[in-house]
Amino acid sequence: MFVAILVAAVMIHADPLQSAFAAAHHDFLAKQIDKFAGSTADPAMIGKHFKAVRPLKDGQAYSGLPGDAFYTYEDGKLTLQFSVDDTPLTLAMGSPRHVVGAIGGRRIFLRNYVGSNAYGATRRVEVVKLDTDSLAMLDRPQGEVSPVQARIIANEPPELRDDTPLDRNTYFVEISLPGPQALKVALDSALVVEGTIEALDDGKLNLCKSNDSAPKIDAPTEIHGSDCWIGANVTRIAFIRKSTGEVLREWVK
Repeated sequence: MFVAILVAAVMIHADPLQSAFAAAHHDFLAKQIDKFAGSTADPAMIGKHFKAVRPLKDGQAYSGLPGDAFYTYEDGKLTLQFSVDDTPLTLAMGSPRHVVGAIGGRRIFLRNYVGSNAYGATRRVEVVKLDTDSLAMLDRPQGEVSPVQARIIANEPPELRDDTPLDRNTYFVEISLPGPQALKVALDSALVVEGTIEALDDGKLNLCKSNDSAPKIDAPTEIHGSDCWIGANVTRIAFIRKSTGEVLREWVK
């Protein structure tokens, strides 16, 4: 009886977005093995409220957890940034475009081996499983012009500037701090994305594609996994301090 109550409590408090992504990756892999495999994605997830809190990765490193939220530190200024991109989810002609933002995923080391190319060069290859969780944002709070792009435009001669409105697809906060304090804040910061789960334009609960890639001499990593998208109406994007809940900056729809 106690076990049954405990399981029920876990199900009640389960993160609906995490459950939706888990079902998406599971179903995609199952259909790669058996095209007749059924779906575990639950239509009842549509309309459910979610609040995703995700850590930031080091924007000056070449690896780490998936996600488009990162931090950088330069000239005494810590920048926390999350960018989205207007893109089609498939290569099919006429595929609808969505504003997409990767908010997390999993990177799991599987094994390694020594590989070689046709010229006899050898490298130790790392094999990893890499699954990426992304939101296809059907609606969202308006962001800002990328700070890098804004600086480039500001440094251009007036006669060369283009009057075309710049994409407001970036969410960022800049904080001036000494190095040790900046690192402490960076490691204690998180991205918050809040909203409701929605069906994609075609009525599907999710969309996934393979992200498998072969190793190269200058990039000796063999990747297996999937990129999955869940439709969402995003109502809030924010950067917070995990330890205190302090809101460093937020955008609300």
